[in-house]
Amino acid sequence: MVEEVFGKLKILFQKITLLILEYYKMAKRLFVPLVPFDYRLRKGLLLSDKERKTLADKLWRLRKELPLFSGKKVLCWEPAPWPFHIALSSSLGLALSLRGCQVEQFICDGTPVACIGREASINVPITDWREQCTKCYESCKKEAHSFGVNTISFKELIPENKLNELDRISKETELNKIQTYIYKGINVGIYASSSVLRYYKGYASEPDVEIVRKYFFSALVCAEAAMNVLAAYRPDVLYMTHGIYSSWGPALRASVKRQIPVVKLAAGYKKSSFYLRKILSFDNVHQGTISDAGWKERLRKPLSEKENKLLDRYINSRYTKGSGDISIAHSPSKNEDNILLKLGIDHSKPIWCIFTNVMWDASIDVAPMTFENPTEWLLETIKVAMKIDNITWLLKIHPAEKSTGTILGAEHIINNYFKELPLNIKVISADTDINTYDIYRISDGGIACFGNTPGIEMLMMGKPMIVAGESIYAKKGFTYDGLTIEQYLDYISKAASIPSLSQKQQYEARKLAYSYFIQRQIPFELFKTKADGQLKSFDWSKIDLLLPDRNPIVDMICKGFFEGDDFCLPDNVEYLSNSEQIKAVCK
Repeated sequence: MVEEVFGKLKILFQKITLLILEYYKMAKRLFVPLVPFDYRLRKGLLLSDKERKTLADKLWRLRKELPLFSGKKVLCWEPAPWPFHIALSSSLGLALSLRGCQVEQFICDGTPVACIGREASINVPITDWREQCTKCYESCKKEAHSFGVNTISFKELIPENKLNELDRISKETELNKIQTYIYKGINVGIYASSSVLRYYKGYASEPDVEIVRKYFFSALVCAEAAMNVLAAYRPDVLYMTHGIYSSWGPALRASVKRQIPVVKLAAGYKKSSFYLRKILSFDNVHQGTISDAGWKERLRKPLSEKENKLLDRYINSRYTKGSGDISIAHSPSKNEDNILLKLGIDHSKPIWCIFTNVMWDASIDVAPMTFENPTEWLLETIKVAMKIDNITWLLKIHPAEKSTGTILGAEHIINNYFKELPLNIKVISADTDINTYDIYRISDGGIACFGNTPGIEMLMMGKPMIVAGESIYAKKGFTYDGLTIEQYLDYISKAASIPSLSQKQQYEARKLAYSYFIQRQIPFELFKTKADGQLKSFDWSKIDLLLPDRNPIVDMICKGFFEGDDFCLPDNVEYLSNSEQIKAVCK
C-alpha cells in the first residue's frame, strides 16, 4: 500500500515538474525574442524556428556543387527521441547538401512507441507513451526543418494494413522465439532483446511481457520502414548513430544487405568529439574499429616525439582531470605499496585484473563475442580463476555501473552466483575511490570481454591482455585472442607464465592508442554543451562553418562519406593541450 502511494506521488511530482518546465519554456518564447537578433545569436540565446530557418536559407544560396558529391544521395536515419540528435544529423545533412548531395532525414513519428528514450527507472506508464511520442515528433520535426532538410517518417513508409500485420506478429509470436526472430532476412529479435535489456538496465528478473512485445514491434517496424525507404530512395550512403538496438540495428542490417555503406557516429571521450566509422558488414559495428588498410598505414608511420608526448598528456589528463567516460574522485597514487595496502594484497605473486562490461549497454550485438553474452563470459572466467591460486585476481567493476544507474550489474551477478570467493580474488566496486590508473600500474596483465579503453591503456604500458571477443585492439599481434571458449580459458590457465609485451609490441600498441584517442576522436565543436560535456543544442552562430572550405574538419567528415575507409583528423589541424583536454584546432 505504501509503495503504491509512493509511486503515485512520484508520478505526480514528475508531471508537476514537466508542467513547470513547459511554463518556463513558454516564458522564454514570449520574452527572449524582444532581445535583438544579432545579440541573441552572438550570445547563444533562444532563436525562433523561423529565425533559424532564415539562417539556413542564406547558406542554401551559397550552395556549391562539388564533383565528389554531385548526384549522390544520403539517407540520415535518426529515429532518436531527442532534438539535439536530430540537430546533429540535420547539420551533417545540411553540410552534405551544400556540397551537392541530395539528403533525406528520417525521423520517428511515434509509430514504434518503444525506443531508447524509455527506461524502467523513469516509471512512465505504457499508457502515457503515445502522448509523449506526439510531443517528441513535433519537436524533432521542427528541429530538422530548421536546417532546411526534407523529412520522412514511419507512416509515410508503411501502410496501415502492414502495420496491423506487424502488430499481430509482435503479439502472437511465442516469447521464447522473439530473440531469434528473422523478418525478411533480418534478425530483428536480437535488437528487441538488447533494447529490453537496456530498458531495465540489467534487471535480472522476468521482464514485463508487454514491454518485450513493444520492443519487438519496434524492431519489426524499423526493419520494414528501412527496407522500404532504401528501395524507394536508393541512397549511396546511410548515416546513423548507435547502429544497435531496435531503432537502428534493423536499418543497419537492411542497408548492408543492399551493399549500401553505413556511416555510424558515436560519442567520443573528449567534449564535443565523436567517432565516425564506415560500416560495410554487420559482423562488427563498434565505432572504434579501424580498417585493415588504416591499420597498415598507421603501422607504417613512426610516432614522432611530439605525438608520443601528446598521447601521454592525454592519458594523464583522463586519469587526473576526468573524461567523457571517467569521473575522477582521487588522483593516481605515486606509491605502489599504498595501492596494494588499500586493496589488502601484496605482489608476492602475479596480479591480473578482470575488467567487466556494463552488462546491459550495447552488449549483445556490437561485435563478435566468444561467449553468448557478457554474463556468461564473466561467470565462466571467475570459475576458472577460482581454480588458479598462484595469481591474485582483481575483479574491476565498470565505473559506469554507478554513473548510469545500473540496477543489477556485474557485482550483483557475482554476489548472487558465488556465495564466497577465494581470498586471492578481490572485487573492486564501481564506486571505489581507487583510481583506475593505479589498477593498471599494479597489474601484470588484464582480461576482458571487450574492455576497449582499459585494454588499450594496459597494452600501452606493456601489460598483456587476454580478450574474449573482437575488441578494437584484438588480432593486431599484441594480444591473446580467445576466439573460441577453449582457447580463451586455456590462456587464463596459463596467465601466470604470460610475459610482458615486447618493446616492438608495446610500440605498436601505442600507435593504435594514438590512432584511437587522438587521430580518430573528431572534434565537432558546432554544438553547445552542458557542464558534463554532453551535447545541448546546435550553435547557430557557427552555421556558416558547414559551407565548403570553411572548416577542414567538416570538409573531412563530408568527404569521408564517399572516400576512404576511416575518418581521421586531416593534416591541416594541429593538436593543443589545455588544462582539461587535448583539442584539435585548424591551422
